[in-house]
Amino acid sequence: MEEKVSFKINAILLRKFSLDLKNEYLKAQFENPGKFEYTFEVNTTRTGVVDKNLFIVAVYLRVFMDKEKKTELANIDIDNVFELADLINYYDKENNLINLPGNIESSLIGISLSHARAIFITKSAGTFLQDAILPVMNPGEFMKSEKDK
Repeated sequence: MEEKVSFKINAILLRKFSLDLKNEYLKAQFENPGKFEYTFEVNTTRTGVVDKNLFIVAVYLRVFMDKEKKTELANIDIDNVFELADLINYYDKENNLINLPGNIESSLIGISLSHARAIFITKSAGTFLQDAILPVMNPGEFMKSEKDK
């Protein structure tokens, strides 16, 4: 049986946002208008403030115009701050780690990725990147990559 943890969204903080209309992009659009496939790079980190019951999922999104990730067009960094009841119960003091149940951690990552997608769509509306929409991703993949490090 999966464990239930009560949580609420405390804040969504936009830490960084930038767009950079590069000459390479303009040239590619001129030569082949409307035929663009963006490459996204997404990373997350997770931290906690145990004495305040806060768990923060940071999302770092980069948008490139090429698969080789040579030409970055945009980036956005967002902190998703969640308040979790009794976070201390999941804190491993000896190793200084927070070990949330997998289903809860995955849910918080998924919510955070959705926030990043929505904020990026909103911030890039009416710009050259208005059609660069972050695809839906499996939050479990972010948990695996974090544990592999």
